[in-house]
Amino acid sequence: MTRAADPGADKVSVLFVCTHNSARSQLAEGLLRARHGERYEAFSAGTVARGVHPLAAEVLREVGIDPGRQSSKTIESLGDRVFDVVVTVCDGAREACPYVPGRLRTIHYAFRDPSAVDGTPTERADAFREVRDEIAVWLDAEFGGAPHPPSEDEWPDVLERIEASGLPTRDLTAAHREHVLVVREGGRVVGSVAVEAHGADGLLRSLAVAPEVRGRGLGSRLVEAAETAARSRGLRSLTLLTTTAAPFFEARGYALQDRAEAPEAVRQSSEFTGTCPSSAVCLGKSLSP
Repeated sequence: MTRAADPGADKVSVLFVCTHNSARSQLAEGLLRARHGERYEAFSAGTVARGVHPLAAEVLREVGIDPGRQSSKTIESLGDRVFDVVVTVCDGAREACPYVPGRLRTIHYAFRDPSAVDGTPTERADAFREVRDEIAVWLDAEFGGAPHPPSEDEWPDVLERIEASGLPTRDLTAAHREHVLVVREGGRVVGSVAVEAHGADGLLRSLAVAPEVRGRGLGSRLVEAAETAARSRGLRSLTLLTTTAAPFFEARGYALQDRAEAPEAVRQSSEFTGTCPSSAVCLGKSLSP
């Protein structure tokens, strides 16, 4: 079963912190602004300001990011501004990063320090490229990039997100986890969708988006990812039940249909036989090329 989305909110401010505000935090700032700047404002700072490392600037330019607007700064220079999300990117085993609380969330994720790598100029530049690419992958997963399967630790958060959207979870077990896709932002699950396979056809369900991120196209990205996953599993169609989101799905190629027109195996699912109210409407879409 699925629910409609509401309009969204303003950009979320994200501060990346490391000791010198020279390499990792600068890479993270530039990458987040370039990759997800429509939803986030990116900043960086440190306990001391040693300047933007030349190789950090160089590898950002290699991927089309102009680091000219970035500068090395101290946390004190930011004044009393409170950021929504604060991310410390220092390796805790090698250096003590300052603790700055975020209004919504504080995250710690340690990346290797590329400036600590010795070697030839090429080897040192390669170290910065590797860390740049690692940060990019992590940012995409953490801040609303590509939907991905939830980890075992995330599963309770997924169920909580679905329940908070008024959707049924009593028939969801840990066995469903491999068929769920989620999006994380600020260290928490903010969106989910699932595809149950019933024979050669699928049931799309559990499309849930947190209120604070609605209106940003996340629901559409989740549905697209669900359809891609369904095709990769060889499913020929998707069917869903909804009480509020019929226009959303009709705009994405789903057609209203009588429940009796749904594939027989799908009609035997728990959503059709009990968890969804009789007032829910049925929609379907062929996944054929």
